[in-house]
Amino acid sequence: MALTRDELLDTAGVTYTNAAEPGIGGRIAPAGFDEQWRLAGLERTTSLQTKITQQQNAKGEQHNLTQILQDAQAVRRGELIELKQAVRTADTISPPAEGSYYTRLNLKGATPRGHASLVAFARTVYSAILEQPDLLQAISGLGYTQEQIEALLQGIAGLETLNARQEKAKGDYQALTQEVKALEKALWADLSALKKVIKALFSGEEESQVLATLQLTRL
Repeated sequence: MALTRDELLDTAGVTYTNAAEPGIGGRIAPAGFDEQWRLAGLERTTSLQTKITQQQNAKGEQHNLTQILQDAQAVRRGELIELKQAVRTADTISPPAEGSYYTRLNLKGATPRGHASLVAFARTVYSAILEQPDLLQAISGLGYTQEQIEALLQGIAGLETLNARQEKAKGDYQALTQEVKALEKALWADLSALKKVIKALFSGEEESQVLATLQLTRL
């Protein structure tokens, strides 16, 4: 029967501990289930418990960073939308000699939502403003000084750093998930193999007692 993760850990702890009992350890040792095997099993069980805790912590960290990143992306996107409106206003109150600032910055269309496209768009726009004194002068009266634009660029750099942290947390969680699965699979295989040996070495009431002592009846 299938066991839950907690049941598997509980079973493994009992099995490897009680396998040292007189009348059991000596009988199963020749089949490869000796003291070295028993201690390795206990170590594997402890390792699985540790990895599960780390996995749960990593999942929480990933969730928290994902929420923080999404909030930060919304803020950065909002800043771009406000800037676009300011550029429209500048085109009205102090238009350039030719064309429009809005067209010059290629601001037509929806502001990107995806992380990579949002970062690329923001960097392109902010950098372009810093390279055009007439445009910077036109929007400075609307609160967008050189220092403000540079601060907005720093905000995008911070967004990149936050995204890297979130990606690392995601990778850590995925790696730990694979480790947990591998340890669970190894533990299950080991206990299943032991149960087969018990059924081959013992019979009748004695077999039932040994399986119960090792808590393998639930396997």
